[in-house]
Amino acid sequence: ADVACIAGTDIPNFCAAHAEQCFALLTQGADVDSSRGCAVDVVFGPARDGGFYCVAARRGVDEALRRAFDGVQWSTPNTLECCLAGCAREGLSVNATALPRLRDVDELEDLEEFIAEAS
Repeated sequence: ADVACIAGTDIPNFCAAHAEQCFALLTQGADVDSSRGCAVDVVFGPARDGGFYCVAARRGVDEALRRAFDGVQWSTPNTLECCLAGCAREGLSVNATALPRLRDVDELEDLEEFIAEAS
């Protein structure tokens, strides 16, 4: 495959449409429902807690992306921000705003809030 998307298993609202949107941004530079733009190297799905629920990338950027993640403090309110800085440092083009900001379920409180929002 020329593109790949990895998603967390703690994102109840993540669906195939989100992965399809990642693939469109990576290959066409546009999300599924909008006009063509400039393709990017990496797409992040932002989580509400400052992290991300998915990362998608084009073939050939894996080493640069690995280096971009070096030194990142995981599970903090600025994890995504640190990853974006690393991507910039490595010269990777990124889209971290096209996908919706979703809730991940890390703690019991997160689950309770998710259930309350869903009802």
